[in-house]
Amino acid sequence: RDCPVIKVFMPAPDKLAVSAVNVNLNKEKEMKKVTFDDLVKMIEPGEKHPILINTLSKEDFEKKHIPGSINIPAAQIAQKAPQLFSKHDWLVVYCANSQCTQSQKAAELLEKMGFSNVYRFEDGIDGWQQHKLYTNTETGPSGQKQKIIKAA
Repeated sequence: RDCPVIKVFMPAPDKLAVSAVNVNLNKEKEMKKVTFDDLVKMIEPGEKHPILINTLSKEDFEKKHIPGSINIPAAQIAQKAPQLFSKHDWLVVYCANSQCTQSQKAAELLEKMGFSNVYRFEDGIDGWQQHKLYTNTETGPSGQKQKIIKAA
């Protein structure tokens, strides 16, 4: 019995390799970002929370930060992250605002180090404060640290 003949045309091996490289270069991994609303949902009481990391200096962190966050300046991420977190921990990094690059650098470094659940809150502490919904450590009239509760 006669079988149909199927002809398959393959590109030359060197062209095939170039195509594969181009595909990989065009599919860069995009940074995972969270919005203010996303972050509020993530930290709701009773829910599993991400680890919030403020990537600014200790001095800036002490002036203001998102409640519940820890301070690891971006320059110290490579040294401290492996000691503090597992590769699958849920991490959200932030800095001052969307123009600040510290959290971007920290998130990229964490991903390069193999941390798989890294997100960036791009609006930073300035974006958080714009919503005036949550507590933040601020200095009161007497110069002492106090918790200020801001209501919507």
